[in-house]
Amino acid sequence: MKKKLLSFIIMFFLAFSIVLTGCHEIGLSGGPATDANVISNGGMVVVKGDYLYYVNGYIDETSLDKNDNKKGTVEKSGIYRTQLDASGNIQKDKDGFLVKTERVVSKVVGFSNGGFYIIDDYIYYGTPYMKLRSDGVLQNNRVEFHRVKLDGTGDKVIYVTSNNEDVLDWTLYKIDNTVYLVTYVDGKIISVNTANNQVVGTAENSTSYMFLKETDYSATDTHTAPSQTQVFFTRALSRLGFSGNTMCSFDIVTGETTVLADYEEDTYTIVGINRDTLYYTKKSSIGGDDALALLYRRNISESYLTGTERLLSDIAYTSYKLVNTGIDRILATNSTGVYLLESGATRRLVLGGEHTIFAVYGDYGYYSEENALIRFALVGETNSETVTTDGKSYIITNEKYIDYDNRRVYAYVNYTAENGDANTYLNYIDLDTMDSRFVGQFEKDDVPAKPEQDEHYGEEGYEDIEYKPHID
Repeated sequence: MKKKLLSFIIMFFLAFSIVLTGCHEIGLSGGPATDANVISNGGMVVVKGDYLYYVNGYIDETSLDKNDNKKGTVEKSGIYRTQLDASGNIQKDKDGFLVKTERVVSKVVGFSNGGFYIIDDYIYYGTPYMKLRSDGVLQNNRVEFHRVKLDGTGDKVIYVTSNNEDVLDWTLYKIDNTVYLVTYVDGKIISVNTANNQVVGTAENSTSYMFLKETDYSATDTHTAPSQTQVFFTRALSRLGFSGNTMCSFDIVTGETTVLADYEEDTYTIVGINRDTLYYTKKSSIGGDDALALLYRRNISESYLTGTERLLSDIAYTSYKLVNTGIDRILATNSTGVYLLESGATRRLVLGGEHTIFAVYGDYGYYSEENALIRFALVGETNSETVTTDGKSYIITNEKYIDYDNRRVYAYVNYTAENGDANTYLNYIDLDTMDSRFVGQFEKDDVPAKPEQDEHYGEEGYEDIEYKPHID
């Protein structure tokens, strides 16, 4: 009897331990060091140490149904990682596939409001919200934000947007060792403490704003500048009889809004920000309909109120894009072309005609035309060149669909599977060779057909015939 009882107890504890083991997540092994520097936060790719983390592909979230986007089932638009070689190159086999790649996040991250950040040992990402409304309508235009460890374990929901967000802007700020998610949509700024998943505050009725999006991150950085702890924004002036507006700041930690200045005759519109400088246009009501919205800059390294203001251009433009090299270098666009403004002293045409500039990387600006990616030089001789000349169809409709890791440009490309279906996956463009190459992992049914090799490939006397890779 005692032997039977002892056997039963042993079997019980064995079964219990198996259950506990089954409940424990097993993460990916290896990976970058916790204190490794991060490059290119906030988009489709992030480099941390010697690992490239990337969004594998793109999907239109409006095409999803209630059974999609379940954790563990998503491949094409999830987050993967691959280890770079000692020189920082992406390692590929002869057929154009990655030598090794591993899935980290099995949720839809490649979508219209997608993107991710890496801060310390965590990935922060957005994904379509997949719950039904009370009337049975799927809410996949809402965004659900998550945090997950770099090894793919411990995935938790941080925050869910309250409405269907067709145009959502978001970023992360790390302040006093706490990470804050900050979103903007329909004139509303919201700050969320990711340590306790609580909304700390909201600022409403914004008419213009700008987030400081720092793409590079180091654990040793201090984040104490006003631009790193506040969001600057404008709203309508509350006083009757005046036509100007109000400049405000939103404290990311406390959620409090401070009115910095009421401008009774001037209307300010924020167009850019870096760590020490706020850029805005200012239009005076005194000039009536003929008044121009001219570009100014203000030093905000200590505060908005103590900073000095400087006029950068006496010509009005329709859009602006900060150049990430040098101080007060700005691309300004109007109907006649794209101009490089430098320190408020020079103005040089760098691209003729009116274009929507999606990105500025190093000494080049980028725009899209007929599904091709085109870049133009900001220095030296004015010229433009098509970056993608390989016949691939690129999906670049706004700045969210292009990324850069200081040596490669990334964009989504349409591929045709062997069964004829079209699918969208990530590519990178080597800016030295201009070659466009596949990044990622095809789902089983999405793999394109293999090219036919030349009939003499591999035969003696035909050594000059090159192998045709499967995908590149």
